[in-house]
Amino acid sequence: MGRKIGEGVKNELVIRDPISGSEIVLYYRVPTSSERVAYMSSLFERKEDRVISRITEARQEWGLKIIEGFRDGAFEKMNGDGFIQMSSNPKSKNYDKGWKDHLKIYASDILEALSEHIFEGHRVSSMQSKEERFTEKNS
Repeated sequence: MGRKIGEGVKNELVIRDPISGSEIVLYYRVPTSSERVAYMSSLFERKEDRVISRITEARQEWGLKIIEGFRDGAFEKMNGDGFIQMSSNPKSKNYDKGWKDHLKIYASDILEALSEHIFEGHRVSSMQSKEERFTEKNS
């Protein structure tokens, strides 16, 4: 299956959540070329003669910008003494219009994983391929 591109295209990414142990399906849009440049520029900040890492903040910020939702059942929120499913789908009975705020506050690791995969994933994939080739060659 090829990469889906264009206005209004919804892509899916499955992430294994280390906290719940479940798979979470995220819906996101592919960033534009200018957004990719802006993301890379936001990873570090120069203050006088120092370079300050802003990797975590950039990943969270850009994750919020490209995420468009998640599959129902991926997240549950407190409701009195229990939990109820939260939805990012306005047509769902469990829709929460503040779903992005909930992710920002309580699931920033998921936003970071999304950003890392989408904006930086090609670096990881190519490195893994080199490692696999090295292992196969030296086995």
